[in-house]
Amino acid sequence: WSTTSTIRKSDLNGNNKQTIFTGFAECLDVDIVNNKVYISSSTGIRRFNYDGSSVELLVSSGIRAMGVDYLNTNSLYFSTVSSGNLLYKSDLDGSNIQLVFSLPSGNFIHRLDVNVIDSTIYYYVSTSNTIRKIDIDGNDLGIIGSGFPPISTLNQLSVEPYTDKIFIANSNNGLFASGTI
Repeated sequence: WSTTSTIRKSDLNGNNKQTIFTGFAECLDVDIVNNKVYISSSTGIRRFNYDGSSVELLVSSGIRAMGVDYLNTNSLYFSTVSSGNLLYKSDLDGSNIQLVFSLPSGNFIHRLDVNVIDSTIYYYVSTSNTIRKIDIDGNDLGIIGSGFPPISTLNQLSVEPYTDKIFIANSNNGLFASGTI
């Protein structure tokens, strides 16, 4: 889990808590195939081993949203602070950056997650308070929900691909919601 200044890990029963990274993390994702943790912030995207070793800076621009597809495309998907209406992908090492799709100017991608089972990306658009879905090639698959809290309080968007659930965390009132995708 992440606080504003550390990334921590523990056993599933809550024992053996350890800090594995110190530094701000806006987004966090895990590559269970290659045993890597990916984090993003205003300084870029970093990855490191599960024990916190071998920290690498992969993308050096401010990141708004990030997700990892470790199963199908072996790609990072992300939007930057300076180009928040654009979704990019790169290889898992940050190389080979390509534009996947763009939203109309004035719209911003603030949270995203990759469903590695069905190769889709779910993302939150702050200007319309909606969650949308695209395939990994950038083809729009529509709005899946609207009326979500504003970005200032929407902390996380996560897809659980085995049960077809989407989860959002809202820091404003502590609500944690889920729904079927």
